[in-house]
Amino acid sequence: MIEKWKKILELDEWDISTDSISNEQVYYPEDLDIKEFIGISIDHKQKYGLINHTRPLTDFDVVHELLHVKYPIWSEDQVNDYTHLTLFNNIQ
Repeated sequence: MIEKWKKILELDEWDISTDSISNEQVYYPEDLDIKEFIGISIDHKQKYGLINHTRPLTDFDVVHELLHVKYPIWSEDQVNDYTHLTLFNNIQ
C-alpha cells in the first residue's frame, strides 16, 4: 500500500517504514474517547519517514502521512482536505 501511494504522490525516492506500537507507548489526554495513534517522523535530509501506529493502517492513513512528507508546511486541515481529494481521485 505504501509503495502505491508513494508512486501516486511522486515520493519514490523516499524510504518509508512502519512500526506498530502499543497504546502504552502513547500519552493520551484523559478526555479523549478514541485512544489510537498514527504519526510520522520525517528526516528530510535522508529522505526517510517512519509511520508509528497503534492500529492497522488504512489507505487514508498512508496518504495522510505521506502528504505530511510532501508538504511539510501545510496545516493539518490542508493535509486532511488533500487526503480526501487524493483518495477520491485515485480510488474510483
